[in-house]
Amino acid sequence: MIRLSLTILIGILANGVMALDEPDYAVIESIGDQMEVREYPAFTVASVSVDADMKSAGNQGFRLLADYIFGNNQSDEKIAMTAPVFQTRIAEEGQKVSFFLTHSMEEAPSPVNDRVEIESSAMTVAVIRYKGGWSMDKYHKHLNALAGQLEATGKWRIAGEPIWARYDPPFKPAWWRTNEVMLPVSLN
Repeated sequence: MIRLSLTILIGILANGVMALDEPDYAVIESIGDQMEVREYPAFTVASVSVDADMKSAGNQGFRLLADYIFGNNQSDEKIAMTAPVFQTRIAEEGQKVSFFLTHSMEEAPSPVNDRVEIESSAMTVAVIRYKGGWSMDKYHKHLNALAGQLEATGKWRIAGEPIWARYDPPFKPAWWRTNEVMLPVSLN
């Protein structure tokens, strides 16, 4: 009982205390009650490419990027944690993991680790949001639902690899975590 109460308390604290900066976007269209098409203007990310399967790459990439934002950069500057962590496939056995860099930063410090790249990103994506853990089954279920809804509209076509966006830390109880699957799209 004490363990369950502690888990609930940590979850409540994590929900209320951790207001993280997120990239700006405009909703172009809502489709159904779960999907929307968003336009993200240019924003800066720190990215790393990892040669691993989807599940392993997230952990490996996160550690490398956390090292960068915790001060392992040319300026020894600590950078605020943001949300979400983006992940997308870049090769058969490769993934790119990216951290959005806060709006308040005028210029990103140069990485010390040459695997970390600073990039500008802008995108138009169809998005489906869901709660729960980070299982591959949940990801694929929502990816398939999103692709099916897009196909049913006939208005949008998929224009790139899926992006998995995770908003919460691993210590937050899985049932309270917010996740999104994004698909780059363009008009048919």
